[in-house]
Amino acid sequence: HVFKQKKYLSAPALMRSFQDDMAEAMLDQDYSSVPIPQLPLPTTISYNETRETTLTWKDHVDGNKMPGKSVVINEPPYKRQRVTPATSTRQVIEVLNFCVVRTDREAAIASVCESFDHNVEAYHNEEIDYGADAALCKHLALLLLKESNEAQRMKSNKKKFNQDDYRANSHDGTSKGYTEEISRTVEALEMVYRCSANYVSSSFTRVGLEILPLLLGIINKELCCLKDSSSSEQCEDVNTEEDVRPKRTTSDSTLDSTMSGSEKKSQKENFYVSNQNTSSPNLLRKCTKIIGHFARVGSATETMAYHPDLLSTLKNIIDSQSDFVPSEARLNSLWIIANLACNTENMVMMACTPGLMDTLVKQCRFNDDKRLKHPESFSDYIHLIRAQSIAARAMLNLSWAPENKIPMFEVDNLVDSLITMLLTRTSEWGGRGHGVSTFLLQSRRHASGALRNLAAAPRRNKFHLCKHGNGSLLNSLLDAARNDPDTSVKTRVLATLHNLTCADSAEILISEPGLLDLLSELATANETTGNTEDELGTLAFRTLRTMEKAASSDMSCHDSLQKVLNEVSATRNSTVLKPVKTESSAE
Repeated sequence: HVFKQKKYLSAPALMRSFQDDMAEAMLDQDYSSVPIPQLPLPTTISYNETRETTLTWKDHVDGNKMPGKSVVINEPPYKRQRVTPATSTRQVIEVLNFCVVRTDREAAIASVCESFDHNVEAYHNEEIDYGADAALCKHLALLLLKESNEAQRMKSNKKKFNQDDYRANSHDGTSKGYTEEISRTVEALEMVYRCSANYVSSSFTRVGLEILPLLLGIINKELCCLKDSSSSEQCEDVNTEEDVRPKRTTSDSTLDSTMSGSEKKSQKENFYVSNQNTSSPNLLRKCTKIIGHFARVGSATETMAYHPDLLSTLKNIIDSQSDFVPSEARLNSLWIIANLACNTENMVMMACTPGLMDTLVKQCRFNDDKRLKHPESFSDYIHLIRAQSIAARAMLNLSWAPENKIPMFEVDNLVDSLITMLLTRTSEWGGRGHGVSTFLLQSRRHASGALRNLAAAPRRNKFHLCKHGNGSLLNSLLDAARNDPDTSVKTRVLATLHNLTCADSAEILISEPGLLDLLSELATANETTGNTEDELGTLAFRTLRTMEKAASSDMSCHDSLQKVLNEVSATRNSTVLKPVKTESSAE
């Protein structure tokens, strides 16, 4: 009744009135009569709305408009609408801070999502300035605490009901699951972090170390519940004290591999409907996206990488065999790992993280998995090659550290996976205009860069790389240098050959069929200042010179090398060597 009497007040006046009423209530020891401030209903412009615009007085004088008429302007459709300034950012955040009761919380978070759902970076910066990140962090912590308390209450009553009664009675009007509220709060938090990198950095400094444990806890519980029946039961036995959500209906928790794409999609929808109180497809997607926003900030990557359980949680998302884990969550996790690997302080630690390198290699060798070798749809294939490209970038960055070169070379199938990506130039799914060739090109560039980095290793590793797979690595490098249409890939392949050259490997390289002819052809190509052909020719000539220094005169192949080198030197216009990147680098 108090609010109805004051509904005509503006927002600041309403807040002042609320504070006065609160002071009076405290004196009277009557807190229940104090109303919670409410917002006016948000108004948006609909897609089909028209606006009448009256012309100016000059138009009347000039006779351009008949009296009583107006011009109707059809508004163009908006990609994403933003609420009008009637509901300001500050108002939305203030109301969120005041809401504790469920109905008030739900209304407040709905208003937050509607207000923050846009891609205007300046407005998101403003939201950070007003403290939206801190408000949502506290709101999320409150919901997780209430969910935990509710789980403990249900667990104490579990013995009084059988499993069906337990599931049926665990979500009544006052104690239903908090999954939807948590999902909406995480969604709103992700919207806020669409701000600029500088604002993400300041927010991470303020609340990042408080938000990360909350997100990781949500992810781990979600992964635990998405496992199949057997693993779900095992997870419940092991983590009884930490499981804060009711057990899900597990009959639909796995998808039959013989199902068609439409049948799998239908079963996924049925799964989320039957488990709507304990499952949300947005949780994993949005949680990983928030962590990805943090990973955009270079100064935060070291703190994040050393945060307990972060790498293991991301690894579990990527390795999850459940078909209910969104593909976007897997791609987000790979992207985060690749970005964290850009920091030199993280490289050695990440390469030594148990199972992480094996996970990255597995993403690059999806053809070895019978379930993934023949994807059922084009979207499935796009996901696989995108994951492959990001995993290759992570390996490229990790291979930059000198301490990682030998351990990475010893990882099973790592070099073979790089070779496979280097030689994959086309696909049966290509030509559809959805970026297949772009993702394959990125994979080839990252793979050739990683091989270049691994080749800049001690002499013993150079020798073993040249002998790898009975010469399969050298054959693949020659094939890529001759036939790859991308100049960046060719440059990195030649840099790999240059880095492989040493006293221990010189004889193997010189004796490789076709290698000297390839280097001679590239080194004597027509030179054009500023052209990429000049860079390739210079790098090929430098490789020949390095072979000459590494080879001893008593080698059987020394004479053939000297002959080729003399021909190249006579043909080239100048012997001035231009600086070319041959050592390790990260991207």
